[in-house]
Amino acid sequence: EQSNESITFLTNKMYDLVWEMMRSEINAYTTKDDFWKECTEVTLLGGIVVNRGHGAGVPGGEDFYQPLMLKSLTKDGESDMYGEVFGDFPALAAPHRAAKYV
Repeated sequence: EQSNESITFLTNKMYDLVWEMMRSEINAYTTKDDFWKECTEVTLLGGIVVNRGHGAGVPGGEDFYQPLMLKSLTKDGESDMYGEVFGDFPALAAPHRAAKYV
C-alpha cells in the first residue's frame, strides 16, 4: 500500500537524520584527547518503534521496538555486534549497520 511505503520511507529518513546528529556528537567527544582515559567502551543501540494500529475500530497489535544497529566503540575503532545479538534480522537494518560513527 502506498501510504505504508511513504511512512516507511519517512521513518528511515528520520532515523538517518537522528543517526547523523548522534554520529557528529559521538565523534566530537571520542576524538578528544582525554575521552578514552575515563571510558573504555561506548555501546550504541539504534532502532525505531513500530506502531501497529490503535484506536476505535483499528485492528492492530502491540507496538514493538525494531533494532537497526548495535555497535561497540573503543579507542581502537568500532565493532558491529548486531549479527551476534540479533542474527540476520531484518534485512532493512543492513544500511544502518554499515554506517560508521567516524
